[in-house]
Amino acid sequence: MSLGPHVVYRDLVSKSLTTLELLPLTPPIPAGDETVGVELNLSDNYLTANSLHHASFVTNLEWRTPLMKLELQENNISSLCWMADRAFPNLQMLNISNNWLTEVQEIPYSCPEIKHLILCGNPLPREISVLTPLKLLRHLTTLGDTNV
Repeated sequence: MSLGPHVVYRDLVSKSLTTLELLPLTPPIPAGDETVGVELNLSDNYLTANSLHHASFVTNLEWRTPLMKLELQENNISSLCWMADRAFPNLQMLNISNNWLTEVQEIPYSCPEIKHLILCGNPLPREISVLTPLKLLRHLTTLGDTNV
């Protein structure tokens, strides 16, 4: 998967975090380079929907705009309410596998440009209506592949 020029931020992977107070208020983009995207990896922690709701990458537009890849697998996320009423306009890949999600309705409205979405390992109900909102993702090419 080609994301174009981007900065990878993985300093918080596997740190047993329950909050994201250690995450910088602004993304680690070189000064004056607005064309660079950000890849944020927060996997293998104890993050919840509540801790994400207050995280700088969610509340700060300076994070949300350049964010291209977001990895949240292996956390304790049971809801995507932290995405509601927030846009991640350039997010192309979201890995939220192995959490506790039972619905995905916020994704199409918050991440309209998403191409790769990984949801495996969540207790999603086995009803097609749960995934129906994903039909709105016109750029979606991969659903469920962890090798993206």
